Amino acid sequence: GEFGGLVSYNRAESSGFKTHADGTDTGFERNDFMLKLTRDLPGRQHKINLKLGYANEDSNETYLGLADQDFGASPFSRYQASTLDRLESNHKSAMLSYSKGLGASTIFKAKGYLNQFERNWSKLNGFRNGVFIGNYLDSGSADFDPLYLRVLRGEANSSLASGDDQLLIGNNDRTYESSGINLGLEYEWEQNSNVEHLLKVDLRLHQDSVERRHTIDSYAMTEGSLVATDLRKSPSTQNKDRASARTVVLQDEITIGENWNVTVGGRFEDVKNTRVAYNEFSTSSESSYQIFAPGAGLEYHPNENLNFILGVNKGVSTVAPGQAEGIDPEESTNYEFGVKAKGKVRASVIGFYNDYTNIKGFCSFSTGCDETNLDNEFNGGKAQIYGLESSVGIAPRYKKFDFPIELNYTATVAKFDSELNSDNREWGIGQVRVGDPIPYIPRHKVSFNLGFNYRNFRSYLNYQWQSSVFDQAVQENRKTIASYGVLSLGSSYDYSKQGAVFLKLTNAADEVYEVSRRPFGLRPGAPRMLEVGTSYVF
Repeated sequence: GEFGGLVSYNRAESSGFKTHADGTDTGFERNDFMLKLTRDLPGRQHKINLKLGYANEDSNETYLGLADQDFGASPFSRYQASTLDRLESNHKSAMLSYSKGLGASTIFKAKGYLNQFERNWSKLNGFRNGVFIGNYLDSGSADFDPLYLRVLRGEANSSLASGDDQLLIGNNDRTYESSGINLGLEYEWEQNSNVEHLLKVDLRLHQDSVERRHTIDSYAMTEGSLVATDLRKSPSTQNKDRASARTVVLQDEITIGENWNVTVGGRFEDVKNTRVAYNEFSTSSESSYQIFAPGAGLEYHPNENLNFILGVNKGVSTVAPGQAEGIDPEESTNYEFGVKAKGKVRASVIGFYNDYTNIKGFCSFSTGCDETNLDNEFNGGKAQIYGLESSVGIAPRYKKFDFPIELNYTATVAKFDSELNSDNREWGIGQVRVGDPIPYIPRHKVSFNLGFNYRNFRSYLNYQWQSSVFDQAVQENRKTIASYGVLSLGSSYDYSKQGAVFLKLTNAADEVYEVSRRPFGLRPGAPRMLEVGTSYVF
């Protein structure tokens, strides 16, 4: 009726699919609570919605991968140097929304929101000598030293008098907050009997912040275990970034006759950034940016089964707080065009072209960034990403049997269009030349789905394949992540109107494949996994 509510709780946990020699847990635990309440007063055209959420996680996860020879011998093992790697997080959120009809053609909307996310990720940063840890996993590197690799494995003790082979564990303790309010109006009007408009205006006040409290502890590998040394809780990064934004969005959705839809609009944003760094003498810096991002879209549908689309939109990403002089916003012009068809045969072909006047890189620990450059941004200059997405599907039927079939294919070219000297490990250290690839974007991706349905029984076969990718743009020491394909099977049976049982087999062929060399060494995709379960609706 006029009141509704929903309470949900989800829990997921796993022992993990990787293993330590000493049996240390590599799994995770995650809890997620949510409450939704709604109040609808149709006589006065009011509607109120409240959403509250809380989630936490405890994960024994690491960024540390394996040297090539170890990956080949035991791809799902983890080095003893990562036994203390652990992520703990808490997330609280609230959102209150309100809408009211103002006559027959106008709707007023308001939304307020608040998010708070706290996390501490203790993880291996590297050795005390400061050499990039990935070099000790690469036998072709000039820095390679088998002693350090044996320390990572737990086969050798940290024994150098200089302490260079001791391990540094970074405790990246952070608190994120975001909040804001959004006010909007929607107004429908007829220009004439053939043209209709839906005007939308939104005003938003938003602010967010992150406070970093990073420390570093030193450990010695001793008989396969990490033992604390004299260097404890040494601060590495202490700062607080804050951004506030005032945003105006205007949009007009125009319907012309029965066959044309045109959407035009734009977003204006005024952003102010502040960074306060806490050190011996606290320092602060400020910056501000104003951006305008217009866009337009066109649809032509000669009949209900065919739709042609065309879109041109500007993309902008502002500069984060505390960045060096000369770092520019990321800007691109993005084009999309194609056709979609439905009916007995569903098909689509969409082309896209993203033209960057400046693509930005971001220095994060996941890309191999060290503490001194963490969260810094980098100008990448001109770049191009273009290609097409296509799909075709049919669902033949024989008596009470259905056989849905779908094939999807995506082709993507992603490359730099200007030269730069990169200090960013996301792209590699060294010279990036025109035509060098943007890393980790596959040229080809294919997925094939074949289903079999009969009454209350449903099953499917899914195969996903992607071509090889490069781990960095810089040609020197560039490596390839090989292509791979994953086969999955599943089925479900509704034994009543309320109950069902299901079975899912992921990576049915138990394929061993590489997914990343970032930030340190090779990491595998998940092995064969069987899920069996049941669901019941009361």
